[in-house]
Amino acid sequence: MFDKKKDDAPSIISSDMKVVGSLKSGGDIQIEGSVEGDIESRTVTISEKAHINGSVNAETVNILGRINGKIIAAVVRIAKAANVQGEINYQTLSVEDGAVIDGQIRRKEQGIKSDAAKKPATGDSAASIKLSVAGIKPSGGKPLAD
Repeated sequence: MFDKKKDDAPSIISSDMKVVGSLKSGGDIQIEGSVEGDIESRTVTISEKAHINGSVNAETVNILGRINGKIIAAVVRIAKAANVQGEINYQTLSVEDGAVIDGQIRRKEQGIKSDAAKKPATGDSAASIKLSVAGIKPSGGKPLAD
């Protein structure tokens, strides 16, 4: 990737801008407008009114707006105003109440050796996610624990 200092200002796609094509940066990208294409960066922030139609590959992805595509990141933060359509591959995931996610969520294993990644998987590779929601009863009829 490109060399960029951590204290450099982020690249900003303003609210009145539409980008058609891929974006690559060694630093931070903040999207206020729309992007039709893939984004690769250290940190990507998708603002509340922003819309992405493409994949995002970064160390950290902060989603406040809409994305339709695949997300690959070590850290994914999804805010309550976010709408995510597609696959999320993460190591650390946080989701605020009210966020909309429609797609697959998969946890990336840390420290996987390249040889292990090439071996065929046995069973389902999707992560098991436990959600605690007040008022919803599982099939046994008992309320979920608080």
